[in-house]
Amino acid sequence: MKTYFKMGALASAMVLATGNVYALDVYLAAKVYTRIMPGETTPITMWGYTADPGGTCYNLTFDADRLVCVNGLADPSNDPTSADRRIDLPAADSTLNIYLSNGLPDPTSIMIQGQKLPVSTGGMGPTWNDNTTGGRAGNLTKRVRSFGLEAGSAGGKQLYSWSGATANAIARTGTNIYHSGTHPQEQVYMGLYGAMTRDNLAGEAYDGVAYDNEVMLFYSDIDPEHNAAVTAGTHLTSIAYHPRWFLINGEPYESGVTPDIAAGFEGDRILLRMLSAAAETHVPTLQGLHANIHAEDGLQYNYQDVATGAPGYAPREQYSVQVPPLKTKDAIITPGAGRYAVYDGNGYMTNPSDPLDDTVGDGLGGMLRFLAVSGPAVNNPPTANVDSASTTVDVPVVITVLDNDIDPDGDALSILGVSPPANGSVAIVSSTFGGATVPNSAVEYTPGPGYIGPDGFTYTVTDGVNIVAGVQVSVDVLPPNAAPVVTGKMLPLSWVRR
Repeated sequence: MKTYFKMGALASAMVLATGNVYALDVYLAAKVYTRIMPGETTPITMWGYTADPGGTCYNLTFDADRLVCVNGLADPSNDPTSADRRIDLPAADSTLNIYLSNGLPDPTSIMIQGQKLPVSTGGMGPTWNDNTTGGRAGNLTKRVRSFGLEAGSAGGKQLYSWSGATANAIARTGTNIYHSGTHPQEQVYMGLYGAMTRDNLAGEAYDGVAYDNEVMLFYSDIDPEHNAAVTAGTHLTSIAYHPRWFLINGEPYESGVTPDIAAGFEGDRILLRMLSAAAETHVPTLQGLHANIHAEDGLQYNYQDVATGAPGYAPREQYSVQVPPLKTKDAIITPGAGRYAVYDGNGYMTNPSDPLDDTVGDGLGGMLRFLAVSGPAVNNPPTANVDSASTTVDVPVVITVLDNDIDPDGDALSILGVSPPANGSVAIVSSTFGGATVPNSAVEYTPGPGYIGPDGFTYTVTDGVNIVAGVQVSVDVLPPNAAPVVTGKMLPLSWVRR
């Protein structure tokens, strides 16, 4: 069981000088919104990314109109792994275009941690604190404000592109974080981040690292005082950043409210994608499990054989995983059925917290989630229904008995065997469906020589796992068609004179 989430994006074909290259076009908007944390009444101002379906806002001409458009979009999801914040680049693609509309009061930009810097319509960054871009030009007093070109405040827009044509294609597979490249110490903590994934092959995160299902755990935090200062325009430094809320996938843990994460079935190879945009290092710790950690920041752990020089892969088996800020780790677990806690080994287990005030009560859980692993996947048996047919004496008939049979799991059905009829013979044959020949999908009944009357037999159907036997088929063997004959008897005639 594998679940994929796709951002509301348009995948389009781009024809470049090097030939046909497929690109993923993603339209995002940076938007101001508010949220109220559980048990509290004061809203916290947040910044976040939301989908701009079809580039409706981006394609507007004037910044003022674009700002109105962005304000009318859906508020960003609190969950950075949600469908409107996750970018899932197909395995065969290495070109990504992000079209950003800016509804914030400050300029902003986008970069992807672990990938090369993007190219924009006007070139590349950085953007300096004097509003110039490009090289420093010998001015050592300049300071970087943004790693790329900016989308201007209050309705500006910018394209961020990664492609082979500009020598910055998305090269790494695995899990990455995209986030604001402008004043990251300010804007990332406001909520400007999301998940980006690209598999090596479908169902394979890295070379040789296959998986059946995935679970994403995105660690983050919120300091309401920091957000209030940024909103008021009085923020100067993040040195005093002290989070009050510690979150996984955008939410604290509430006992009896936060659902378990459906991780898959017993024996599944479950890919744990762990990401962090938090200010501190967190240590996802698996209760009762070990994980094989295969990569960080999209780089697969490897080694080189001293004797042969041949490379190899070297996953690390651990029950805890260290995830520093703006890092990602990918691991595989293969658990038995059960409920497994994943908690922060660094102790950020309560909310809301105030490290400077020990009188503040901690009424909620913090960085804790439970993985629910079901028992072995159950394959349901097919539902086989009785069939009937008719033929004439000495004429065989093909009966497509599977036409009215149903498999609740959608598995392909086939005929495994038949029982002999009392007055004829039966054989398993192929039939044609959708222009294709499907073997073992029908039966051919042949009545015995000269036999006329009812007959029947049974067949056995399978979905490849389950077997249903004794399904009844009744056949009427009719007399041959003959020319009509008028029969009767002689009747006396009488004449009536008129």
